[in-house]
Amino acid sequence: MFLGVRAIRLSAGRALRTSLPLGESTLFVSASSIRDSTIQRNPLYQQYQRLSTASSVKLLEDEKGDNQSPEETSNNTSSSVKDSLPAWLRPYQVQVILECMKALDGGLQRIGVSSPTGSGKTVMFTHLIPLLLERGSFQGGSVLVLVGNIELARQAYKTIKSSFPDYAVELEQGASTASGSADVTIATYQTLRQDSRLAKFDPERFKGIIVDEAHHAAAPSYIKLLSYFNADVKSSDKTNPAPYPAQADQPNVPIIGFTATFSRHDQLALSRVFQEIVYHQDVIDMLEAGWLSPARFTTVRVDLKLSKVSVSSSTDDYSATSLAEVMNTPAMNDLIVRVYLDRAGDRKSTLIFCVDLQHVADMTAAFRHAGVDARFVTGNTKESQRKSLVEAFKAGEFPVMVNCQLFTEGTDIPNIDCIIVARPTRSRNLFSQMIGRGLRHSPGKEDCRIIDLADNVKKVGGLITGPTLFGLDADAAVDDATVGTLKKWAREREELEEQGSEDGLDEQVSGDVSYQEDDDPFRLDDPSSKSARVKSKYAWVSCGDSKYVLDAFESEYYSIVRENGLFQIRHTYQLPKEMAREGKKFSPFRKPTIHGRTETLEAAFRAGDALVEKMIPRPRRSNLTRWAFWRRKPASPAQLKWLGKRVEKGSASGTTITVKPDRDEDNHDEPLQLTCGQVTAMLTAMKHGAKGRYEKSSRKNEQAQKVKAKEARRQAAQTVKVGPLGH
Repeated sequence: MFLGVRAIRLSAGRALRTSLPLGESTLFVSASSIRDSTIQRNPLYQQYQRLSTASSVKLLEDEKGDNQSPEETSNNTSSSVKDSLPAWLRPYQVQVILECMKALDGGLQRIGVSSPTGSGKTVMFTHLIPLLLERGSFQGGSVLVLVGNIELARQAYKTIKSSFPDYAVELEQGASTASGSADVTIATYQTLRQDSRLAKFDPERFKGIIVDEAHHAAAPSYIKLLSYFNADVKSSDKTNPAPYPAQADQPNVPIIGFTATFSRHDQLALSRVFQEIVYHQDVIDMLEAGWLSPARFTTVRVDLKLSKVSVSSSTDDYSATSLAEVMNTPAMNDLIVRVYLDRAGDRKSTLIFCVDLQHVADMTAAFRHAGVDARFVTGNTKESQRKSLVEAFKAGEFPVMVNCQLFTEGTDIPNIDCIIVARPTRSRNLFSQMIGRGLRHSPGKEDCRIIDLADNVKKVGGLITGPTLFGLDADAAVDDATVGTLKKWAREREELEEQGSEDGLDEQVSGDVSYQEDDDPFRLDDPSSKSARVKSKYAWVSCGDSKYVLDAFESEYYSIVRENGLFQIRHTYQLPKEMAREGKKFSPFRKPTIHGRTETLEAAFRAGDALVEKMIPRPRRSNLTRWAFWRRKPASPAQLKWLGKRVEKGSASGTTITVKPDRDEDNHDEPLQLTCGQVTAMLTAMKHGAKGRYEKSSRKNEQAQKVKAKEARRQAAQTVKVGPLGH
């Protein structure tokens, strides 16, 4: 049975030594000082007393015997682990460690922890190490900490060594070589890719492998390395199998991954390494709880022309080369400088993220031209110079640091009080990493201003900005907005959407058709489908039953239809008049051509958009966008008359066309003017079966409402309350 004991490693000749905060000083506990009454009351010493009767570390049987239930055993183990941790750990850090030990004791061997930048992941895995070392059937053992660069290695070394001075902690990186038998070895995975340096590490003596920035662990080089310690880590690529085949007696060393971004574009790849994510905390949750520095968000709307930027199929993010063409221009760089001077000129330490190396150089030059002392660091900067620049930036010797992807990981500069994201991204993970560099607490720091860019063109698919983290639109008008303000706006938006949904149900019961949106006129869509659809820039119309249609107007349309569990992307032409057959049972369209199939609706819209852009010339294509100018024009009397005939045809008597007012509740009887876009969407939806599905849904909902009302009356009749009895 595992009893969680932190930093109590009793072996011949080794003293018990750990550290706990005690006011402003630090209390060190050793076996030679146990006569001190204060120390004798220390929980760690009391655990030491219980275990010190053994000449070496030995996990004792539970005092209550073997009659405990699994739940009681788990609770006792968690309590023991929690009591052994230092009191100054944050509650969520304690919870992370508890979840890790619970998962490992429950039989999992490969687990992940997702916690945002600034939450103290190094502290978390540092205090997990003693618990790992106490696991297993043999005394001693080692823990290996894998990191991605020398900065992370140094940070980990400093934290672990200061927390547990008696541990033998060694580095395996570059000129630094480890013995392979230290209590803790910190290594860069690039170094251990060399078989000659990996060979000294015997998997049989390791109690755990900790992987920092674990979202990289799905890379082939990482999979190769981790398979050396755990044979269950395997590449799914048959042409590139794990090069370290499992031995008959090889132990599977537990692997624990920590990262702020536990997801990738190829999310399935991470499952090759990790079985489960045992803990997740979002950056918004941490901001709201106050564990991160307060943030103020400003989103600047600019003519970015992101629709012209290509998207990488491997990362699902903007291609750096294509993005640099629209971002690294004199006008755009000057704009960033002006925004900085206007909104962040009083900030002490501003970090700017650029697209590529040339963008870094040009952005730095633009700031210097404006009289701002800006300096830059890139992957090409010499290590000594980089260290010097970072230290000077930390000391406040200059106000602006420009970089390109260098500071997205492993950077600890808590004094940063402004982040400018000058490289738009579709990746929530990357965006969170960038802004996270400014969210650490620091003495004298009140908050961090986060400035990002949104395209003037509405609904540019996939763009991540500060507002999108809260569920708002990427182009939401935001300036100096706090987390509380954005959360409030997000809640109000959810309430409005929920209210709209309820109103839609009520209007279905009455037999009236309420048209509120261009893309879902019959309100047949669910919220998850809508969130996927609105990422497209084209005006796909929901027709119900997982069918979406984009009418190209010139005798053709594109559709997305779910069939046999997959979404099909189709293209359909209208038959020439001479080939069309008359009669209701004959369709005027050719049989649709299927251009692809996807597993998710979001991927289907991306594929559908790509097909449209391939098949339709740019001038025609612009009229198909959601924001095309003609869609906002008022519908003509002729269009409304034609729509009325289509609605009434085949409908039950009494069905009318109404539009839910977008005004104060006092004006609820005043209808709004339909737009051309709304009328077109209605006609498209009806042509593809939405009206019939809507009426079927109305009848079903009406019956459900009757059943609900009947049950409410029954419950009311059985309710006893103070007052006159009803008749």
